[in-house]
Amino acid sequence: HAMPVWGIWLDAGFWFSTYPHSKKAKNLKSNPQANVHLGDTEALLVLECSASEVMDTAAQQQFVDEYNPKYNWHFSPADVAGGLFTLTPHTAFAWAAGEGEKFHNTATRWRFEVESG
Repeated sequence: HAMPVWGIWLDAGFWFSTYPHSKKAKNLKSNPQANVHLGDTEALLVLECSASEVMDTAAQQQFVDEYNPKYNWHFSPADVAGGLFTLTPHTAFAWAAGEGEKFHNTATRWRFEVESG
């Protein structure tokens, strides 16, 4: 299930909210693997991530404090409770845009150390 979302980078992860009963939320709760990519055809980057639901009210407050000014939105912590996720990258892929041999000559993979618990 691929879907564009608005989000923020916070504490080494990509944070976004969704309706708690949405397909996105249900999928991430049953299988916490996700991809993040830029919506840009010149900067090609894909992140493979592990998803975690954010239940902590202080973290939910931190999210809305960062998210609301960025998108001129008016979320409260209660609005995102049950549907706030952070995606922590473990692998990144990037390559040059364009056709032909560029992919073969520029494709790069990075792996990140993922902290447990």
